[in-house]
Amino acid sequence: MQYKVHFLPADVSVMCDEGKTIMEAERIAGLGFEYPCGGNGTCGKCMVSVFDGKETKVLKSCTTQVCSDITVTFLSETGKHDEKVLTSSGVCGAEQNVCVNSGIKVIKVDVDEAQVGDTRTDFERFCDACKAQHSLDNITYNSVSTLSSLSETFAKDIFTVNAVFYENVLLDIRTDDVNPIGLAYDIGTTTIACYLLDLTNGDTLATIGALNEQVKYGGDVVSRCIFAMENSLDEIQGCVNDQVNKMAESVLKESGKSACDVYAVSIVGNTCMHHIFAGISPISLVNVPYTPAVNGAMTLNAADYLKTATNKNAKLLLLPVIAGFIGADTVSAILATDFADKEKTTLLLDIGTNGEMALGNRDRWVSCSTASGPAFEGAKITCGMRGAPGAVDHVWMENGELKYSTIDNKKPVGICGSGLMDVISVMLAEEVIIPSGRFNRKYEEGQPLFSRIVNLDEIGKAFIIAPAEDTENGNPVFISQKDVREVQLAKGAIAAGIEIMADAIGVTYDDINEVLIAGAFGNYMKPESMGAIKLIPPELVSRIVPVGNAAGNGAKMCVLNTCDYEKSNYIACKSEFIELATHEHFQPKFIAQLDF
Repeated sequence: MQYKVHFLPADVSVMCDEGKTIMEAERIAGLGFEYPCGGNGTCGKCMVSVFDGKETKVLKSCTTQVCSDITVTFLSETGKHDEKVLTSSGVCGAEQNVCVNSGIKVIKVDVDEAQVGDTRTDFERFCDACKAQHSLDNITYNSVSTLSSLSETFAKDIFTVNAVFYENVLLDIRTDDVNPIGLAYDIGTTTIACYLLDLTNGDTLATIGALNEQVKYGGDVVSRCIFAMENSLDEIQGCVNDQVNKMAESVLKESGKSACDVYAVSIVGNTCMHHIFAGISPISLVNVPYTPAVNGAMTLNAADYLKTATNKNAKLLLLPVIAGFIGADTVSAILATDFADKEKTTLLLDIGTNGEMALGNRDRWVSCSTASGPAFEGAKITCGMRGAPGAVDHVWMENGELKYSTIDNKKPVGICGSGLMDVISVMLAEEVIIPSGRFNRKYEEGQPLFSRIVNLDEIGKAFIIAPAEDTENGNPVFISQKDVREVQLAKGAIAAGIEIMADAIGVTYDDINEVLIAGAFGNYMKPESMGAIKLIPPELVSRIVPVGNAAGNGAKMCVLNTCDYEKSNYIACKSEFIELATHEHFQPKFIAQLDF
């Protein structure tokens, strides 16, 4: 039996089989609501108001089954904001002047007409002309359709053509002028960044960023792996592939360019995103020892993944991964920051949904990953949210009073990672909490922030950042004791990872020359707050350098220069991976790093 589910405020209705959850009905409706916990009913971010014609109840959409016609009103805007997606670089060589050598070249060729007695095929005459006029030898072709296009062109008595090559592989035969362009993508767990590039001069023609629509299958990579395994790999792959294609169509429209001129596409992402995009089962990523199905760079046919936004013969460059939870995005960031060529010891951090790290220099470096990011992206924080309008992004003390700012200066809705780090550092400095993370029982009336410490029903003790009357939704924005603990767990894992990497290569913190912070988190956070909560050793704060979307810039480099694409394989092979989950010293170091 089917029932009607009507969603507000979207004003969209769908028919849903009895027993399906509201979450499943929402996916059918295509409304794009996010489920950080993957629909396990643990995060509480999907609360909805459900009216069945008789009474209204507030329920979790991921666990509530449809048993009658209902009207569903979304109460949380967590998944509906315009996500702020970082596409720019920082200040540390993460956006380099790349020597353009994309491998895509267009040459004009005058081909001999076929003559009686000349036994050469159309392709052989073409190859002879390429060799004579351009010293291009050992030519192969991309597909049978390319050969067909060659013969069809000659049949029209057209013997002067523009031939498009990827290195010595013939991709296309054109009779019009060709200005080849390319696409580069950073497919993150949370967001996707897309760049349209001129493959002749390296110019960035257009850029777009968006929330990864896969968030409806879970906010973390494990949730998405499990969905792919238990439900449909095709569905979750199709979700990201369709979005990537639409983003390409958008930047092409913005720049006035044609899809037929897109001849190269590069893709980076963590190992889970890499596997799902390519249509590779991620089953090995959720089972010990968490090995990827494949790790080397792959050159594929772009049209198999981007159906309408590339030339049918375009090449797809899928960068290599290092390990199960150290992906192509880390390889790309290492490439973009010159990390692999640095003489002095460098620490690279990319704190997103996962925390990926590398430490070392050109002679040797190690890498590791921690499942630390969800706290800093709001998934496990009561009022947490990602960086979007209305998110509290910075908190500070001024003349004895708590001050805060929000993204786009909107009324507060929640708090994002940079704001979370700031408020914890303020609470520490003002002794609202003690180094163990507990609320200070000795914090007394008359002290500056005493009025902000309250007891909330079902929450317990909490610290109010923005009272209900000042917020967009009429709910206070606060930090609870549980939220403080989540921050401790996240920062403890990262700090322990840094310590283990330092021990592995035999360096002290004094030996680390600079700390490169990649991603949106690193771009917006205050270094002093990172040091205050001991996310990184306080002595390294002065050496922090934000490098923006280093992964995206590495993807751009690879589509613009074949040498950089080849270097990505070198980086992946040379990177030594440390599995923290099984490391004998991780647990004691993690526990030791929990205190602020």
